[in-house]
Amino acid sequence: MIRLGAIDCGTNSIRLLIADALDGQLRDVHREMRIVRLGENVDRVGSDPERFYLPAYIGARGWFGLRLDRGRINWTEVGNLLELSYCLTAPKRLAQRFEEQRRR
Repeated sequence: MIRLGAIDCGTNSIRLLIADALDGQLRDVHREMRIVRLGENVDRVGSDPERFYLPAYIGARGWFGLRLDRGRINWTEVGNLLELSYCLTAPKRLAQRFEEQRRR
């Protein structure tokens, strides 16, 4: 038996597959997909480069920066972006708890 792994990094999702290969057959051990929206962030930066940028150290991992030194700040937008970032990176149970509390 051989354990194999594959990672597919797309602009909107990353997929992980770990499988065991035996006698020409593959058996899934673990399969996971995460939405990362890398393409969305590149689009965001391209549409308004005065306000958004891709940080050199984490931009390639799906993060973008919001400049707070360029005119009036829309704090509702900042709050929405922080909530979205939290929900995308927090453990699932914490993100679900946050969503439930937000709906109340």
